[in-house]
Amino acid sequence: MSSDSESLSWEIERHPPTNRLDVRVRGAVTLQGLASIGRDLLERGQLRRPAYLWDFREADLSSLTLEDVRRIWATRRKSPDAPAIEVRRALVVGREVDFAILRQALMTSDQPTEASFRVFRDVDAARAWLEEP
Repeated sequence: MSSDSESLSWEIERHPPTNRLDVRVRGAVTLQGLASIGRDLLERGQLRRPAYLWDFREADLSSLTLEDVRRIWATRRKSPDAPAIEVRRALVVGREVDFAILRQALMTSDQPTEASFRVFRDVDAARAWLEEP
């Protein structure tokens, strides 16, 4: 388990058969905390995966605004050397308000699309979507 403070921690788990990466986040999430998770993924060489499951069910997203979420999606890293691959990101949340904010950001942003990002309340539905061809 990694952390950037006493209030935010995360676990990263690889699933080799599907090449999916699960990131389980716990505690109070901030922009700085998400940047720490991104740096951790970069240092581990885990940024070029076709599927990511971001599990925020045990996280508090209340400090993030709609604009924060849009900013996060707008700063997705793209390596000019890496081959283009379709990347899917499933975000799983536990609270209805988090679901609503993420869905609204998704629908009003010009960055992500439903083909690459989806927000879920159910982790099994998220996994199933990530494993679809």
